Amino acid sequence: MIALYYHPACWTSYRLIKRVGPRKDVIMVNCSSNIGLPLSRGVLSVPLIEVDGRQVYGGPVDIETAASLIEGRMVSHPIGDLRKALTSAVADSAAASAMVFMTGEIKQLLNFPQFLSACTGIGLLNDGGKKLGEVDDMIRSDGRLYEDLEPLMIRTLVHNIVRESIYVSYALNGVNDFVWWLTAKASVGRVGAPFDNAVSGKARALYTYYIDNRAEMEAKIGKEINIIRNDREFLDIIGTYS
Repeated sequence: MIALYYHPACWTSYRLIKRVGPRKDVIMVNCSSNIGLPLSRGVLSVPLIEVDGRQVYGGPVDIETAASLIEGRMVSHPIGDLRKALTSAVADSAAASAMVFMTGEIKQLLNFPQFLSACTGIGLLNDGGKKLGEVDDMIRSDGRLYEDLEPLMIRTLVHNIVRESIYVSYALNGVNDFVWWLTAKASVGRVGAPFDNAVSGKARALYTYYIDNRAEMEAKIGKEINIIRNDREFLDIIGTYS
């Protein structure tokens, strides 16, 4: 059984669903309205494809590779630079980025082996277990990994707060909005909620990036959301599975 986890506001999810169309043989999980299932499965990134309960491909996906999986075809997805695959996976996920950025600790990701496997492309390899072990070792021992990831995570998080603010018609108004948003994004209820004021400095880094890149981001993301909201074919497809 194939399941596709997606979010209507995700541009990659939109492109993938437009590519494969409505499919009655695929479980379509709308992560904007179905919260419990993705949380219970440890889904940190969309779109994500699950085959027989195993997360095999997600995050920064190649649309044709993902479409082939959904259509039940075998795929080959060679990985070149494993470190680059890992950083791309984290930087593509708002959830993973928020968790790592807030705590300053990339080892948090060791608790999510399915995410690491699927979103690096390892889940599509015959020797995936070996490669996943290499990723684990990298996370534990690469002292520069967080430093190299930090600017990528900041970009990802700011793009996400802008996307969400446009989607719910909320005008961002100062650094305090970023404090509360980051706190919420990096926690689920009490789990992950900060116990000190370190979040203020983290949020200010996001706010600075936002101020420097605001016009370009809002124009690009606003255009994407406008396309999604006005695509009747797409809305009909996801309406079937909401």
